[in-house]
Amino acid sequence: MDVLIEKYRQEMVESAKKDGLSSITTIKASQQLDRMLNIGMQVEPSKWMEQKNQVLN
Repeated sequence: MDVLIEKYRQEMVESAKKDGLSSITTIKASQQLDRMLNIGMQVEPSKWMEQKNQVLN
């Protein structure tokens, strides 16, 4: 799951660099990343909470 999320994140970053933050391509990539993150949080909620806590501390 992490590899797939990273793939979508990288696609979004590359699209933003190439086409701009408000381009349709970047927005669609961002939406795909959001969907993957939501699925990841549902599948492994304890892992996501642990990562969130590490970021906040």
